[in-house]
Amino acid sequence: MGVVRNYHIAMGMRKYFSGVMVLTSRNRRYLAQEPQDLEGLRVMEVPTFDYRTMSAMLGNRSVHYGEDAKKSGFVRFGIKLINTLPFNILVGEGGLLYIVCSFFKAVRLIKRHGVTHIYSCYRPYSDHMIAYCLKLRFPKVCWIAGYNDLPVDPLIRNYFFEGWQHLQNRGMMRKANLVVTVSEGLAKNLGRYHSNIHVMRTGFQASALEYSQKYFDKFTIGYTGSLYGNGGEPGLLLKVISDLLEEGVIERSSIQTIYCGKDAHSWASYMTAYGLSEIAIVHQMVPMKEAIEIQRSSHINLLLATSSEASSGILRGKLNEYLAARNPIVVLISGIRDPEFEKIIGSLGTGIVAYSNDPASYRSLKNYVVQLYGDFVAGNYAANRTEKAQLGTFEWGDLIEKFYKAIYNTTSY
Repeated sequence: MGVVRNYHIAMGMRKYFSGVMVLTSRNRRYLAQEPQDLEGLRVMEVPTFDYRTMSAMLGNRSVHYGEDAKKSGFVRFGIKLINTLPFNILVGEGGLLYIVCSFFKAVRLIKRHGVTHIYSCYRPYSDHMIAYCLKLRFPKVCWIAGYNDLPVDPLIRNYFFEGWQHLQNRGMMRKANLVVTVSEGLAKNLGRYHSNIHVMRTGFQASALEYSQKYFDKFTIGYTGSLYGNGGEPGLLLKVISDLLEEGVIERSSIQTIYCGKDAHSWASYMTAYGLSEIAIVHQMVPMKEAIEIQRSSHINLLLATSSEASSGILRGKLNEYLAARNPIVVLISGIRDPEFEKIIGSLGTGIVAYSNDPASYRSLKNYVVQLYGDFVAGNYAANRTEKAQLGTFEWGDLIEKFYKAIYNTTSY
């Protein structure tokens, strides 16, 4: 999803700049891709040698690794290592070869074309390192640093030496002119590194709303995403479904769940634990187009999230796709109350926010599912669709325009 976001930012900036040049890892040759229109972008590949390169050389073309693969102590150690400075510069995504080659290539481009702005985004950390070095070389160039995730996440803690990580990130970000991130929750955490932060949520193209609606024949709960070892899990919703089946409120022959993603095995285990295996359809990774069709055809789209005192408002990247599908969304949060999610879902009237360990959430979620299932049985389910007019603030055109204004108002010279 981070790649998709960066793609739309690059495409959107064509309207405001005379040219947009993109440096990207040569790893894209080896890993699974989703073809995109690149008209108007000058895309240049850079030599890369990192852990993904090595994995691809061994025949693994997967971009993602499932939670099951991360359970061994050796793998967990490796994950922490590649998320810790300075090891993430050496062996993390991109790697030292990518950083050095990108820096010298960018220096030539800046001199030759009079580049005025640099945009880099975490992940990977190597892109910020390249931009940081370029900012040192060209102090008058405006550096916009993007964050789709927290580099030092207090919830996941997939790094070593927390104090050292904060110190190094603060020192690097001091050189950025503007920080842009995906949510108010991330902005609050990033405030310890920088004072000039712009929140630009991940959006969708206006054309994404133009499609003919066709639902699955069975009442369908769809989940097209990851399961997170640090908390977000579907147990409350699965218990609601299991109880409604046991009570006879929902006919077993009329309901199904569909999962697609890197954690198919973990999802199947959840379904077994709640006695729902026979209504479960489980897929591995599928093309984005197919995942979006599942979202558009499902009666409920499930979104998992986590929230804590140290880390809230962490909007999952799937939210924009779910909003574009215009079907009811069940946001299931592990942790404390999350005002940002409640504000978005409540203002749009597009679903419900529930909390995994809250008895009141169990009751409200159960009532909500019963209502939606009743509409499905009655044949008037389309009445639950979100109105297009309500979603305008999530269209890329509007988001990019506000982002450009933030860039324009940022002093860089």
